[in-house]
Amino acid sequence: MTSSRFLTAWVAGCGFAVDLPAAPAPPEVCTACLGSAAEPIGTVEGRELFAMPDAWQDDRGEPRKLSQFAARPQLVAMFYADCHMVCPITVETLRTLERELAAAQIDAGILLVTLDPSTDSVATLAAYRRERKLSDRWTLLRGTTLATRRLAESLGIPFRIDAVRIAHGSVIVVTDARGKIVAHFTGLHPDLAALRQAVGAAATEVRPK
Repeated sequence: MTSSRFLTAWVAGCGFAVDLPAAPAPPEVCTACLGSAAEPIGTVEGRELFAMPDAWQDDRGEPRKLSQFAARPQLVAMFYADCHMVCPITVETLRTLERELAAAQIDAGILLVTLDPSTDSVATLAAYRRERKLSDRWTLLRGTTLATRRLAESLGIPFRIDAVRIAHGSVIVVTDARGKIVAHFTGLHPDLAALRQAVGAAATEVRPK
């Protein structure tokens, strides 16, 4: 008789455990927060994102620096295009916030940065924008592997890459107009009212000169 071994994964923010086969998951499956990846990486509030020197590329192929996103608050999250479990929920949360912020006339940007720059090319990011009809408020970025890991660490986003999948947490951070992290939300279903309040508070602060 053959037997199967199972890994127990704690799905961030869902409050339940599921059994997953120990064999590698199919490439299209995003397995969230396996093992130690379920724990956030330290305290991130107060970190200065816009001071990071790394070079990025947006979904139009333009070179970007995080410092270019000064002048208004940003909602920042990380994803990868072939994720079909955690990332679509995170993106939908951000879309809901976008509508609510627009209704409240709060100006904020949304930065969505890939965890998988080796696969998520400029063309892939551009297709992701088109398929999800993301507005100009959104910026999709890709960087080097080192820059990606450095940003994930700064955002407190745990992730692990193996041959066929990326295990990662669901995190949304809010920065003020200077790029300082002022709020950090984890889990698949963060408190939308608290997120909206954090962005609103950041938007009322004095803009950098």
